[in-house]
Amino acid sequence: MMDIHTSGIARIRHRETGEIFEIEADELDWDVVGSDERQMGPETVYTAAVEHPDLGYLSWTLWEYPMGAENDRETDVGGHELLENLRFSLEHLPEYEEPLTQPVSLAARLAHLPDQLDAIEQAIKALRSEKPMLGHNQPPEEYRLGLDEIDLDRADRDVAVVREELAKPDAIDTAAPERLAEAQSGLRGLATKLWAFIKWGGKHLAAGAVAAIGKELWEDPVALHQKVVSILDTIGAWLHHLIG
Repeated sequence: MMDIHTSGIARIRHRETGEIFEIEADELDWDVVGSDERQMGPETVYTAAVEHPDLGYLSWTLWEYPMGAENDRETDVGGHELLENLRFSLEHLPEYEEPLTQPVSLAARLAHLPDQLDAIEQAIKALRSEKPMLGHNQPPEEYRLGLDEIDLDRADRDVAVVREELAKPDAIDTAAPERLAEAQSGLRGLATKLWAFIKWGGKHLAAGAVAAIGKELWEDPVALHQKVVSILDTIGAWLHHLIG
C-alpha cells in the first residue's frame, strides 16, 4: 500500500505585495485524482490542494508509475514565487487484512506470515525461470536488477529460516531473535535491489525495452518488493516483541 509522506514548510512570496506566506505539511490532504492504464500498469495521480485566502489555489501533485515507483512531481503556486517547498514522496505502508484504523496484533500478523512467505517463494521461482533483460537500455550499475542465483538462494534460505522459527511451539515468544535478525537483513538487501531497479525503470525504461521484457515479467519485481516490505514489517514487530 502506498501513501504520500509530507514534511517541512512551503514559503511563498505573493507576486504583487511581496508578502511571504507559509504552508505547513499538515495542511495538505492528498487524494487520488486520476488513474490511467499504461504499458507497465496503472499510472496514479495524487494531488493535495490548498485554497489560500491571499495566494489563491495552490497544489502539489505526484505521479506513481509503475506501481510502487515515483515517476514525477509538480508544485503549482499560481504565479507566486516559491521560496521553499514542502518535501513530499511516496511511502510504503504495511498491508493488513484488517483496516489500518484498528490495531493489528502480532499474533494476527504471524498467522498471516505463511501465506506471505508462500507468495515470496512463488515470485522468486518466477525470477529464477526468466529474468528481465534490458538489452541496449541497460541502467547504471546501481540501478540494475542484479539478482543472481546467489541472491535468490539467500532469499530462499531467509524464507526457510522464518518458517522454521514460526513453526516453533509458542513461536511468538520462543523464536530465536538472532536468526530472525539475520533473515531480516537478507530480505532487506533483496528489497533494496528490487527498489533500485523499480525506481530506475519507472523513469527510464523505453517502450521497446518493456516489450522485450514483457509486462508480466516487469511486474514481478514490483509485486515482489511489496511482499518483501510487508514481511519485513512483520519481522520487525516480532523482534521488537522478543527483545523489547
